[in-house]
Amino acid sequence: MFEIELIGSWYEMGKQYGMIMKHSPFQAPIYDENMKHRYEFAEKCEQQVKKYAPDLIEFLKGFAEGGSYDYDMIKVLPLVLNYGWEPPKPSCTISYISSEYSATGHPFLLRNYDWDYSSEKIMAKMILSPTNGNKSISFTDLWGGAYGGINQKGLLIGITAAATYDGEWIPGVMMNLLVQWVLTHYSTAQEAANYIKSVPHTGAFHYFVVDQDRNIARILGTPDGVVVDLFNDENVIQTNHIIVDSMIDRQDESRMPVSSPIRFENVQKWLAKQKGKIDSVKIKEFCSLSHSKGGIHEDGVFMGIKFGTIWSWFYDFQEHAFYLSPGNPLHHEYQKISF
Repeated sequence: MFEIELIGSWYEMGKQYGMIMKHSPFQAPIYDENMKHRYEFAEKCEQQVKKYAPDLIEFLKGFAEGGSYDYDMIKVLPLVLNYGWEPPKPSCTISYISSEYSATGHPFLLRNYDWDYSSEKIMAKMILSPTNGNKSISFTDLWGGAYGGINQKGLLIGITAAATYDGEWIPGVMMNLLVQWVLTHYSTAQEAANYIKSVPHTGAFHYFVVDQDRNIARILGTPDGVVVDLFNDENVIQTNHIIVDSMIDRQDESRMPVSSPIRFENVQKWLAKQKGKIDSVKIKEFCSLSHSKGGIHEDGVFMGIKFGTIWSWFYDFQEHAFYLSPGNPLHHEYQKISF
């Protein structure tokens, strides 16, 4: 994982990033006639992003300018992600650990991000300081948006794909852009939930938001609607299948990532055994433990692709600090990060 720090307006930050990538091994996308449907879909999504997260369009335009890239090519992946192709089954896990279950009396939030191991080398820690908005630390393998992180107000957010959703995608705001907008503009879980509920969702994703008052918003955003569940300092878990009662009829079991219910149950069992005992050492051990052995770490081969946890983090509410494993936690130490 490498580190990028950007300061200024969204256009200026995008331009800085483009200039960095221009002098890196990064290869800009090339038009492919077979992927025309993705470009056409991106055009429709762009109109929604202009309405609900306009700063991110300015960032992409700046990125194209700074790197001398074709904007119409550069914008496609951040706007539509995996629309039009079938990726490996996602295997991400997020869990809030309440103060009752903590050895310190202060809660934790843990998060494992599981994907194609080849993406490990292109993951970036982004430190963004926009002229108008919150400073944030986020993580991405894209040139637009983020998959989660923390802002200077202490608002934390992470996502897991709702892989079992049975509906069709629509033009909307993709999760990576939505996450970055939340980090930039909000300080409470309720504010973030209100925004996420107001936005048209391109695909189905879970958003897990926690603020410094230990308020939690677990949100399922889909093209058919948004469901918000609110909690305060309670154990809350999310993996990659739908658990919301009102949306359970939208679950297609044939799309179920094999490990998703296993990881969900493993977190439940771990919490039950560790009540009042959980500390940072136990979290590190649990995040590094294979789901086949009672943990949440993924490690295997899917569709010929080597797949597993490519980065992991947890937040300690006692220290007000963020701990990051910048790669597979089996092979990387957790590093302390704070504003």
